[in-house]
Amino acid sequence: MSGKKARGRAFRAKRGAAAVQPGTQQVENSQEAFDILTRTPDRVTRKQLDAKLLGFTMDALQGIKHANDVWVASESTGDVAALTAAAERGDMNAQVAMIIRSVCGTLEHRKWYLRAEAQGNTNALIFTALDMTHVYLNYVYIDDGKPGSEAMKDEAMASLRVPAECGSSTAQHALGMLIYYAHYSSDTKSELLDAARWIRKAAMQGVIDAQYELGE
Repeated sequence: MSGKKARGRAFRAKRGAAAVQPGTQQVENSQEAFDILTRTPDRVTRKQLDAKLLGFTMDALQGIKHANDVWVASESTGDVAALTAAAERGDMNAQVAMIIRSVCGTLEHRKWYLRAEAQGNTNALIFTALDMTHVYLNYVYIDDGKPGSEAMKDEAMASLRVPAECGSSTAQHALGMLIYYAHYSSDTKSELLDAARWIRKAAMQGVIDAQYELGE
């Protein structure tokens, strides 16, 4: 992955644009994407990968939260009882609101997640998966050998895969980067090819971060 300063400046300017268009020079296949990800001296460190993915997940989580806050303010004025009732009826925005307002890992959070999953509530699934990924990356940032880190990683990866397979470009990029991060040291080609495949899918849907990783 490239860390060149000149391209970094162009990337930051591009990321700030209101509308995103796919790169004009698309990476052709997963093998080509793999070659770009793993080439040297452009390849970043594992710690840099952690920081990149932390930033991406935080931005995505804040975007979902902001959109949901706007909806809550306009539809329920923040009335928790009204939100709960709407979520119970199956309102997808209300379910996202309840997931955001519950603590990850609690029975309340799992209850709303399972309801959202049963309904195919993509935004709820994306938010939960990104939140789990963010928690995992924060947990291992200082020491990736902490007890329980492998289980947290596997759970985050499995949660991302569901919306990624449904076509979410945000989940596709996060999943690809997480796979790359998890297998960075092992250099297992099959896993890194899988990472490249997901990042390429996201890039083709216009995700700026994914396009940047592939040098587009």
